[in-house]
Amino acid sequence: MDTNVGAEEQSRPGLAGRIVNEELKRFSEISASTPNIELVSAKNAVVAGEHFGSFDFSCLSMERREEIRSILQQWFDFKRSIEGKFRVPCPNRTSSRRPPLQCGL
Repeated sequence: MDTNVGAEEQSRPGLAGRIVNEELKRFSEISASTPNIELVSAKNAVVAGEHFGSFDFSCLSMERREEIRSILQQWFDFKRSIEGKFRVPCPNRTSSRRPPLQCGL
């Protein structure tokens, strides 16, 4: 009889105890309740220091808001560069501009 149990059959024990990082727990809860976010509007709210959905950017310092704005801009630039590389031809279009490949970004 084989006493070895496959990795897929083993369960990992959960860690019990108090929450160590309350801010991370709160962020996780907010993220779970906010499945999608429109990033352009979020960036505008960050810059203006306004509320956006569950997020209150008004309590952040100008430096922190600038850091977030910069990160979002880098994401937009990255996404734009990826979309440019993965365009698929569309035979029914007369324009040379082709639609981007939808890949979940």
